[in-house]
Amino acid sequence: MTDSFTDILDEWADLIDAFAQKGEQLAQEEAALKAQEAAQKKAHMSAGCSATKADTLVRAGEDWAQQYRNVQSASVGLEVVKRRIRLCEARLDVERSRNATARKIY
Repeated sequence: MTDSFTDILDEWADLIDAFAQKGEQLAQEEAALKAQEAAQKKAHMSAGCSATKADTLVRAGEDWAQQYRNVQSASVGLEVVKRRIRLCEARLDVERSRNATARKIY
């Protein structure tokens, strides 16, 4: 294996670790948003609001908007890592082909 091949494999392993971390971060952000939504909705409904009105009141709040942005940001971060993994896999395929071609030539 060439140094380039080893470097690509190392980067691939690092990206897989980053993917796991970003996935965990997304799960935590989504859980926090859903828990907040449920608690606030229940409070509004206990105060006499309809379910529809309670949903509207919950989503109109700045806290909800910030947590929603956090979820979306975590989702984008996960997608970025996914795409970087795909690029790394493509580079790995190119390097494999290059090594195979070099073996045939020599």
